[in-house]
Amino acid sequence: RFCVQYMYSNFKKKHPGQVLKDRLWSIAAATIVELYEAELEKLKEYDQLAYAWVKRAPPPQHWCKAFFPHHVKSDMLVNNLCETFNAKILEYRDLPIIGMMEGIKEYLMGGIGDRTAWMKNALVLLVQLLRSRLKKRVKHSRKWKTMANGDGGY
Repeated sequence: RFCVQYMYSNFKKKHPGQVLKDRLWSIAAATIVELYEAELEKLKEYDQLAYAWVKRAPPPQHWCKAFFPHHVKSDMLVNNLCETFNAKILEYRDLPIIGMMEGIKEYLMGGIGDRTAWMKNALVLLVQLLRSRLKKRVKHSRKWKTMANGDGGY
């Protein structure tokens, strides 16, 4: 995949402006082909040269959500995740391989531990929220009456 942020960096050199930026990101974020084509048409009406640049860009299968395969595990349009990870492990990269792997393992395990602790607290809050909503609906449903649908069902 291509990072849309990098594509935009090249795009804005010849086509600056907030409107064009928004149009490019709308095209990239389109989730169905029809929406992609509609956003592309809006860009064409606004700026023919910018439209031509997008048409010359790499195929949309590499940077537009509408063309991503359905089995994709992430629909991110930017490479921030990789860049963040690389920045975090920078201090371990000069170590010998075992030390580097241990450092990365400690970093990852610390993150997993932090998220696990956060989720335990979040789960309690979520259960409380769902329980209160369920109580409201049960109270409201006491007024409901069952009626046969004529086919032996309700």
